Amino acid sequence: GVDFQRESEATLQMLDELGIQSILVRIGLWELEKLPQLEAFVQKNAHRHIVCKIMQDRKHIEDLELLKNDLIPIFSLKQIDVFEIGTTINRAKWGFFSVNEYLSFYKVAYKLKKEHFNDIKLIGSGVIDFEFHWTVHTLFNFCACKYDGISALLYVDRRGAPENTQLGFNLSDKIALLSSLVSISPKPLKTSTSPKPTGPSPARLLTLPQVKKSASTKHNTQTIWFATIFWRSLRHNSNLFHGISS
Repeated sequence: GVDFQRESEATLQMLDELGIQSILVRIGLWELEKLPQLEAFVQKNAHRHIVCKIMQDRKHIEDLELLKNDLIPIFSLKQIDVFEIGTTINRAKWGFFSVNEYLSFYKVAYKLKKEHFNDIKLIGSGVIDFEFHWTVHTLFNFCACKYDGISALLYVDRRGAPENTQLGFNLSDKIALLSSLVSISPKPLKTSTSPKPTGPSPARLLTLPQVKKSASTKHNTQTIWFATIFWRSLRHNSNLFHGISS
């Protein structure tokens, strides 16, 4: 990420020297007075692809109408069309006390996108560390909202070196597992001009699509098992994985 507030001119110079074409900037919902400064920085980086991470606070998690009102000027920023909604959702010190709270939070952004900002893309989930059971809950949910992309905050040196394992997974294994989770998660249905089939609509069936066989078949098999167990449990217990560690 790039700090747009600290020595912005020196930052711009270094970005040019390094030939950086994509950057991430962060803005907290509690610091909207800094939006003009962010907008000026973004305009100077118009030739780059920019992602804006929107960080939460407890006030905006509890007051969803306030959240909606404060998201509008952020989504209206020119030169930015990709926004990451929330961060580090599985740590209470960052504001969320449950995944359900995050889903309600994200849904506000999603509805704004659908109703007023069709051209933007939203990145969601934002789980930190190798705790993909939280990621599963964000992907397989009942909030009727979808993601354009999934974020994950994985530690490269969680076990000293990337090739060292945690619960049997090294860094590349974790990335493959996350990729498999995303691949089997529900996606928006594509429109089709073909004749409608008779009988029950396929859209009403809660099924997990088959994953293509590949070099990561082991991870896909583990992921399907993991997600299936979670999904079945969730249907019987809506409070599953409700709490979040601090």
